[in-house]
Amino acid sequence: GIDNAHCNYDFESYNEVARRLVLLNSNIKVFPYYNTTRRFNIINSGTDFNDAWYLRDLNGNLVYDDGAPDHQYYDLSNADYRNWVVNFISTWVNQAPFAGIALDDANPQNLQSWKDKIGNTKANAWNAGRVEFVRQVKEALGSKLVIYNGVSRNTFTGDAYTEYLDNNSADGALNEFYCYNRNSGEFLPKSWIAGDTNFMKDYGETKGKILLQKVNLNPYLRKHPDAPLPSEAKKIYISRFCLAAFLLLQQQFA
Repeated sequence: GIDNAHCNYDFESYNEVARRLVLLNSNIKVFPYYNTTRRFNIINSGTDFNDAWYLRDLNGNLVYDDGAPDHQYYDLSNADYRNWVVNFISTWVNQAPFAGIALDDANPQNLQSWKDKIGNTKANAWNAGRVEFVRQVKEALGSKLVIYNGVSRNTFTGDAYTEYLDNNSADGALNEFYCYNRNSGEFLPKSWIAGDTNFMKDYGETKGKILLQKVNLNPYLRKHPDAPLPSEAKKIYISRFCLAAFLLLQQQFA
């Protein structure tokens, strides 16, 4: 996947990277980034975006991501917005040799807190619109792949968000909390690491889905300003430990 802030969010730069990479390796799969729920102020996502498509609270104020005042939430319950963005994504993905689209932040929000902020009816409609959005993207892209970020790290206890995989709205998912909690600076419990690995194997083999595991080393300082920053030596240690755990568990579940 190409980073969300690549070349200051310039979309043609994404396209050029995809063309170059595919020329180097025709088997590579390149995905551009799109955030499912939030619009970054700086992002160049089309000149015809309608401000009426932003989510508003019960007092009519824009709803922002906590800790990120420049990230406004889309109103995913708005069918006009969904139709616009699905067309935008479909057009973009077909401008270059992309394998599909990588959708970030596709899991549901904490609906209880949202019910207090935007009301019960709107919160439920927003959540339903989020599911419909991913389904519409997959329908529009056809044979191209839809990968989403939102699989819970605690898959061992059954908390993984797999709705898109189960209803075939997505071809794969990313777990960006594999093995290590970047915000607490601690490794995850062994049972969680084993559960995530087994979950990956199960969905890959039984349902033919793509499951990607990612170890984030640096904390998300915007929301966790007091999180410990790992040294370069610790980053190497974390990387080697998590890779070794993954390889050993792959053998165990083989």
